Amino acid sequence: MDLQRVKSSNIEAIGHEGETLVVRFRGGAVYEYEAVPAEIAAKLVQAKSLGSAFALLIRRGGFKYRRLAPQEVEERRYGG
Repeated sequence: MDLQRVKSSNIEAIGHEGETLVVRFRGGAVYEYEAVPAEIAAKLVQAKSLGSAFALLIRRGGFKYRRLAPQEVEERRYGG
């Protein structure tokens, strides 16, 4: 999956494929969120404030997530 760079002070890039949302933060951490519908992912990328939309739609949305290990990030080519 390709990640697209976004304009945000905290989030560097976002990608969505199937029902998996991948978020790479400016500090380098990469997280995968499960069962995220395409509609939610689209709302996130189109939001005026990406950070606020992320907090509202994803964090408060209760999606299961996990932080990827550096090796996984490299294997999946989610790095910067």
